[in-house]
Amino acid sequence: MARLTSMSADLRGCVILNGSGEALAASGPLDAWAKAGRGMLAAADAAAGEPVAHAHVGTEDGEVFVVREQEYAVVAAADRFALAGLMVFDIRAALRDLVRVPEAA
Repeated sequence: MARLTSMSADLRGCVILNGSGEALAASGPLDAWAKAGRGMLAAADAAAGEPVAHAHVGTEDGEVFVVREQEYAVVAAADRFALAGLMVFDIRAALRDLVRVPEAA
């Protein structure tokens, strides 16, 4: 979590979920972020008709990113006009570090 938040100045907050949807870490209240993260994952999967590897939603107020790597997922909120490619790259890099060292979860 610390690495991810330090990598992106545009990041407002995020949650890391395991394959069961349990929140492992969040930048704010764990229960609230877990519920929001699971909802976002479910919405992205429903829209695609299958589990998504990544999704990006932009609104007038900000951006939301969903990235999955193996059994983990990150749902992150960022400032409006955050560079989507860079955000997904940073999130994926942090997730890959987590996958390499699962005991850190």
